[in-house]
Amino acid sequence: MRHLRTYAIPVLALTMLAWTGCGGNRPDLATVHGRITLNGQPLPQAQVRFDPVDAVRGSTGGTDQSGQYKLSYLRGDQGAAIGEHRVTILKFLPDGRQLVPPQYNEQTTLTATVEPGANEINFDLTSSR
Repeated sequence: MRHLRTYAIPVLALTMLAWTGCGGNRPDLATVHGRITLNGQPLPQAQVRFDPVDAVRGSTGGTDQSGQYKLSYLRGDQGAAIGEHRVTILKFLPDGRQLVPPQYNEQTTLTATVEPGANEINFDLTSSR
């Protein structure tokens, strides 16, 4: 048990630093929302991630039953860093397989530009499956 405590405190401290952004400066953020469809149908329970080209931390969100999403930067901070982003979209099936084709996740070709203010960024994905 003592051995576990030796490692638990540093791990907890690193986790807290990651959650708080390591104490660094937060970039300028803008709100981002939109809708994701796959083959013309809403994509519910998908995960979307915007990874900025010029910032350290990305933003994430999830879709509701109608495919709508909103991005969060950190707990309490909505939106994403202003600028260019690489976008990944994932949705796992109950058997663990990925529903969304690889060109939208591990081999993503999706990009988005977040402008100051409110942004609506929709993604209409297609699949040959």
